[in-house]
Amino acid sequence: MGNTNSYHTDGLNQADRYPAALSPGFFQVEERDADDLLMFVTKLSGQFNYYNINNTIEGNWEDFFLSDVNIMARVFVRNDVNNFLRKYDTIKNKLIREVEEKELLSTLRQLMEYIYSLALLQLQIHDKFKKSAGAHDFEGLREFRKIIEGYDVYDGEINQLLSFYEEAERTFGAAFKLKDVAELKKLLNAQADNGYEPVFGNGTTTHEKILGAINYMDTLFSSLGLKYNRLIDASVYYLHKQKAETITYAPHIGLLMSFLDIYQNLKNDLNQYTQKHLEFFYNRVLNIQQRDAIADKVNVVFELTPGVKQFQLAKGELLVAQAPGQVTKDIFELDEDILITRAKVIELKTAYVSENVKIRSKDEDIDDASLITVIAAMNR
Repeated sequence: MGNTNSYHTDGLNQADRYPAALSPGFFQVEERDADDLLMFVTKLSGQFNYYNINNTIEGNWEDFFLSDVNIMARVFVRNDVNNFLRKYDTIKNKLIREVEEKELLSTLRQLMEYIYSLALLQLQIHDKFKKSAGAHDFEGLREFRKIIEGYDVYDGEINQLLSFYEEAERTFGAAFKLKDVAELKKLLNAQADNGYEPVFGNGTTTHEKILGAINYMDTLFSSLGLKYNRLIDASVYYLHKQKAETITYAPHIGLLMSFLDIYQNLKNDLNQYTQKHLEFFYNRVLNIQQRDAIADKVNVVFELTPGVKQFQLAKGELLVAQAPGQVTKDIFELDEDILITRAKVIELKTAYVSENVKIRSKDEDIDDASLITVIAAMNR
């Protein structure tokens, strides 16, 4: 006999059309992975004060975790620059729509403080990378430094910020109370250039002057966004070059990472709750009993190899089949004895018997189309 396998499909079955949202595993009680939990712990630690040996507040516990370059990179890549972009556009659009002078100046302060916070965030991240990377020197970190080379200098952006602050104070006076300018100069050790171009437009109203500064702010924000993207790319590359078995942690960080690894086992068990709840409801509350399994059935066509006139297959003979793309093989069993011969179906014919009586002469010839028309008319 020939060893020919043929696979036929009848399209989507009921299981394929089953909505994914109705699956018990569609919703997970705990969806966070290890990096999500790291970000959560890091943000939470910033809300707890750190007390030094003199029992006085000295910062918070965030540096306890961000002192490790690996933790720093894993947490940072979770930040999406699109979130910054959306918030910037929201504040800017509000500024454009405002008409009252008090609200205009308040929104302008909000927008510039937001740009300042983005610049400050990047400077702090670079500073923490430098501090945490002091005890590390390997290929991944060296490549990281090459990627961000030239993108870790913010003198131009800081000078633009200081120029904007100083001109805003001269233009709007006491109504525009600027914040953290002295701290900005002290922290960044930067001074505003005296020969800058005017930021605000030449309009007569406050709204017209502020609209003239929109392009200035867009350029400044875009420059910061470009460097932010570069920093994320460098962090992703750094993590890609890392190998889990070669990463070393400080003792306190090692305990945290061990806890997160062990927590994954609890997470997997916790995420089975929806399936267990569904089974409890069906089996215990509704008392629905499962039916016995019904074996699949298939129709098999056998062909004899040349030179063989007939072949006998006994009931219970096992047939092995494997569908395309399926790893495991299916085994079917014959449910009756079969004698395979060379007999073939040469032609199939169907006889049609009409329920309507038709009277016609012997010489009359009615084609099928006319017959269908007559039958349809009689059925009206």
